[in-house]
Amino acid sequence: MMMERRPFIAWTLSLLTAPFAAVATPATAAAQPAGELPGIGLLLSFTPVSKITESPGGRAFLEGLRALGWVDGQTVRIEVRSFESRPERVPELVAELLRLRPAVFVTGSDRAVHAAKRATATVPLVFVGAVDPVGTGLVASLARPGGNATGLAWDVTYDQVGKNLQILKDTLPGLSRVAILWNEGPGVSTYWRHARAAAQALGLSLQSVEVRDAAALDRASVAIRAERAEALFVWEDAALIGHRRRVLDLAQRHRLATLGLDRSFAAAGGLMAVDSDYVGMWRGVAAYVDRILRGAKPADLPVEQPTTFDLVIISGPPRRSASPFPPRCWRGRTR
Repeated sequence: MMMERRPFIAWTLSLLTAPFAAVATPATAAAQPAGELPGIGLLLSFTPVSKITESPGGRAFLEGLRALGWVDGQTVRIEVRSFESRPERVPELVAELLRLRPAVFVTGSDRAVHAAKRATATVPLVFVGAVDPVGTGLVASLARPGGNATGLAWDVTYDQVGKNLQILKDTLPGLSRVAILWNEGPGVSTYWRHARAAAQALGLSLQSVEVRDAAALDRASVAIRAERAEALFVWEDAALIGHRRRVLDLAQRHRLATLGLDRSFAAAGGLMAVDSDYVGMWRGVAAYVDRILRGAKPADLPVEQPTTFDLVIISGPPRRSASPFPPRCWRGRTR
């Protein structure tokens, strides 16, 4: 039976406010060699290692750990790597972090957690924002993951893709043709099948535009123009985020309304974005790490997922800034 879906943030807050044992003697930490602090291996997707505290998610994760008693260099050692929107580096960096014998491996990249899952069956893995963790084989079930991976999923039912297309159609009532920009990765092909079914129900024609690198964006521009798309739905992964400026330039050139899956997409100049509380999810990851460092097994920690999403709509010229929000935007909730 599928677990009851409850807001992950409430579960996180209960962990943050509950009494906890002294940091010096958690079970997993005790398993480390004498005198060695338990390690956390953290693999970032596009944020450079030197800028981790400038990233809202990275800052929330580190602050969440500190609130639970885990301070880098004092009670834990945190090793950080980033593949900086270059997915070809994922296997190399996963192997590098695992060689450091971390007590837990953490990442916000589907590509990276799947690579880590293939590389180890013993190191606990905690993911944030994973797509369909059951269908892609990361976990046996949401309620009882059953292996060495657990964490916070972004979407496990594929309902959100239909809701996103509905938002586009509601915003542009005469809309008939939508191009979907995506990059192959875990769960994406399944998303595409659900997107086609949802589009058919909404009377929309979908164009699949796969982009693996910068050169593919030039071909994508030609293909989108040829199919006379009226809107662009961008499924960003770590690689596409690195080309966001070019994607938005493409959309402006062809006068396409855009919808992305991260509020920073709207801040950068996209028309709309549908986003979960990603910062809250990273705080939730800190709670998972805390429990594992104290002896809990990933197999026994249920996978959580958000139950509400923010709809962010741009209402003024985009600001060239690292801020996660545009200067003027409308934010609403969608379930």
